[in-house]
Amino acid sequence: LYKLIRFSKFGLPEGLVLRLASQLAKALRILKESKIIHRDIKSENILLTKGMAKLGDFGFAIEEK
Repeated sequence: LYKLIRFSKFGLPEGLVLRLASQLAKALRILKESKIIHRDIKSENILLTKGMAKLGDFGFAIEEK
């Protein structure tokens, strides 16, 4: 996501932003239900593949007590 944003001259299309935001919200809901706190959410850790957003880099993640 970072590269897509950085090299986009006019920003990202609204439809794409809405679709990615929805996917990330779903990922965060699943993490919360699993009692996992990511702690390093940023565009560099959001991976895009075939139009789908995936949250990566769980190196700083902790389990909620």
